[in-house]
This record gives sequence, C-alpha cells and structure tokens, in this order.
Amino acid sequence: MDINAFDKIIFDGDNSEYNLAQGQENFIQQLLIQFPDEETALRAYCNKITEVCSKFPLYNLRSGNFFDEKSNILEIDTKGFIESITTNERLQEVLAGNNSLYAGIPDKTPFYVHALVLNSFLDSSWKCVDGGSQIARLLSKSITENGGEIHRNAEVQRIVEENGKIVYVKLKDETHFHGTHFISNIHPVKTMELTDSGIIKNAYRNRLKGLENSISSFTLNIVLKKDSFPYFKHNYYCHDQGAVWKSAEYTEENWPMGYALFLQPSSKATNFAIGLTILTYMRYEEVLQWQDTNNTVSNVEDRGPEYEAFKKDKAEILITKVENKFPGLRESIHSYYTATPLSYRDYIGNEDGSLYGIVKDYKNPLKTFIFAKNKDPKSVSYWTKFESSWHSGSSS
Repeated sequence: MDINAFDKIIFDGDNSEYNLAQGQENFIQQLLIQFPDEETALRAYCNKITEVCSKFPLYNLRSGNFFDEKSNILEIDTKGFIESITTNERLQEVLAGNNSLYAGIPDKTPFYVHALVLNSFLDSSWKCVDGGSQIARLLSKSITENGGEIHRNAEVQRIVEENGKIVYVKLKDETHFHGTHFISNIHPVKTMELTDSGIIKNAYRNRLKGLENSISSFTLNIVLKKDSFPYFKHNYYCHDQGAVWKSAEYTEENWPMGYALFLQPSSKATNFAIGLTILTYMRYEEVLQWQDTNNTVSNVEDRGPEYEAFKKDKAEILITKVENKFPGLRESIHSYYTATPLSYRDYIGNEDGSLYGIVKDYKNPLKTFIFAKNKDPKSVSYWTKFESSWHSGSSS
C-alpha cells in the first residue's frame, strides 16, 4: 500500500484528505503538512504507541509475563489520551479516524487496543493482489500436503471432557473426532455452550455471558465493471461531522454516519480495481425479526423477500452515501452482494454477529481478559482460543 497513505481519513463537508503514513517518522511528517503546529502532539502519540506495544510479548515474538509487563498501561483510555496530547479537534478525529478497525467506544476502548492495531499498519501495510481468499487456499493446501484433513460443513454440537481433558468433539451427524488438542475459534460464550464438562463452573460461564459484545456490521461487496473504477493504494474512512466516536449511535434517519472503503487490486488491471468492499456499523436488533433463520452453506435457508428487500434498501442508501464522495461509483457497479449481522452470526459462530467479540474496557481491564488456560487445577489441559477478526483486503 502507499507508503505515504495506507489509510485516508475524510469528513463530509471537508474536502481535505488526511493521510496516515507507514513508518512513524513518515506518519508524523505527512500529518505535519496539514497540522504544522502539532509536532509535539504527534511525537507524543507515536512514542506512546511504541511504549504500549513493547509491553506485549507475543506481539513482539518474545516470552514474558502475561500481566506484570502490561499492568501500568491497561487503564489508558484511547479517546482520553488523544485529547490529552492536543486540543486540535480535527487532529483528534484523524488519529481516531479508523477506529472501526476495533469498534472503538468513547470512554471505554483501552489505548492498547488502538496502539496494537495502528502500530501493525505503521510498521507495514499490504494487500493481496487478486484477493485475500488466496490465504485460505494456500493454507488448506499446506495442511493437506502435511497429512492433515479438512472437514467442511461439519457442525460441532458438543465438546466432551473426560477426566479433566477434552477427549473428543461430536458432530451433528453423530461422528466423533478424538484428539489430544482442540482449538475453538468461535466466541468464548459459544465455546462454553458446546463444552460438556462439570469442571467449568457455572459462575465462569455466566461471567462470560454477561460481557458486552462489540457492534456488528452491514457490508457491501461490489463487483466492478471492467476498467471502470480507479485503483488506489489506500483505504478510506469517511465520517459525518462530529461522528468519529458516534457512528454506532446512528438512528434510522441518519444511518450510516460513516463507512470504511477497501478496494481490491487485480494483477490484470493495475490501474483499476476489480471490486470494493464498504463496511459500516449495524446493530443486531435491526435484523432481529429474522434471527430464527440460518443461511450457512451447510443449512441454506431463504430468509424471505422482506429480508432481501431490507438488504437492498440498506445497500442503496449506502451506495448513495458513498457516491457523494466518489462520483461515478453507481455506474461502475456490475453487481453486488451484502452481509448483515445475521451473516456474521452464522459464519463466525456467535449470538449477535459481533465484529470483534467481547468489548474491552480500560476502567475494568481484567474483567474482559479471557485467559487461555482455565485456572482450575483439575482442568490444566483444557485450552480454548478465541480469535475474531476481519481482513480489510478481502471480501470473504
């Protein structure tokens, strides 16, 4: 992606484009073009990102103490810290401008979440030419070449523990898969619901159930007409005035209050995009009336004409919104398909289509840490892993 702008932050009513550049010094210098009096703030911002990221051993591929290193940085508020280093409101909005990458919430999202996400892009920003689905294909090829087996459309219904260890999973068709190590990459609450074990206490299960989930998304994946829409080597994050931290608080009348736009590069037409993805917030309650339907590959069920009409209506509103900033988009569209919170729910495996799982809170950091190993000495072999993310270069 563009060294001088992996992301561009833009605002309705403001013709400027604010560049987030790769490399900390370049990041500072690019923003100084539009904020010449803010060098002190920008250096303080980058220094704090470096400090915070240094506290996470796994992020830096080294061993370390899980909690002790982090204890003095967990309670820093993202919005509060940014406001503490500068009084320039536009710069504050720019520094938080791509917070849909982690569903940022004012007075809640810890700065370490912001820092870890931003630092990864500051260090190195890339997209997959011809789509991110290549990653899945290459990974599956590697698994099979090394003797592994991949079973698709195989729904796990129970994770079974015996004598303190998980020993097998049972599928919907009654097939049992035995093993010594099991990894669940669905939401921790769903993992607990599937796990048949008396070792895991109800208090722990209920604690997980009581935690807040992040908001979901409405996603529009567009197939573009050949050589119709230019390709640019950066993402866009567009916000209504004053909405950087408020987009999740939309109403039916003002939706959407912001969106992220990601172009898909092609090896066959380097100057033009083959497709684009537009992502904006959507609450699960908007699709609640269809929650009893399921639309996964293994159990295709039409959600009905009202749902299709709902999706089309939302897609057209979003396209109109985006075309205000990118004239000619509509006439460049060959076709499109959509994803709602129900799509995320059915394919990721959670209750409400949450984009990023459990919400972190700087005011109570330990409450939302889900430790990989159960502390009960009787279940030292029981492990779970939770990993929920989206890839900005993919329309998967």
